[in-house]
Parts: sequence; structure tokens; C-alpha cells
Amino acid sequence: MEQANKFFFLSAVNPYIVTDFSRFDAETLINFRHKDDHSGSGIELAVTCSSPGFFQVAYRVSIKGHGVIEHVKSYPLAADRIPGVIARIVNDAIAEEAQV
Repeated sequence: MEQANKFFFLSAVNPYIVTDFSRFDAETLINFRHKDDHSGSGIELAVTCSSPGFFQVAYRVSIKGHGVIEHVKSYPLAADRIPGVIARIVNDAIAEEAQV
């Protein structure tokens, strides 16, 4: 995993968060976790192209000892809004103090 905010479209993600990516057809899966947390806690975020220039975001937050929170796909959002939406979700869900 690499520091998330080094990628230009994730530049607003907090510096203590790391990420990796995978792509399947029209869907990009992005995994995030705290750089010091190796417990399996983290966020799996899916970004899907719904139509040219519009994307939907869905996520799954796993917190060790507390279960899973899932969010179904959002309404289609304009492409220029996606980086901010991702940063807000990830920064809100992963605290600076790692829960290891």
C-alpha cells in the first residue's frame, strides 16, 4: 500500500492513510487503511462509471471488533466531485490515532 495523498486525485486525503487500487470493467476498487493499522480495519470504496462524466460511489467500512458499515451506491455524481467525496468519506472514517 502507498500513501494515498501522493496521488493527485486523492491529494485531500489525510497523510496517515494508505491505499491500493484494482480495476474491474467500469468499476475501480480503492482500499484505504491507517498506515499503522494492520488489523484488517479499513475502507473498501467502489467508484463506478454510470454514464459519461458521471460516477457512483459505494463503500464498506470494516472496524475490528465493531463490525461492518456498508453504503449502497450514491446517486450519479459529476466526475469533478468524486475526489472530494472520496476524501470526505475516508478522512471521516479513519482517525489519526490508529485503533490497532
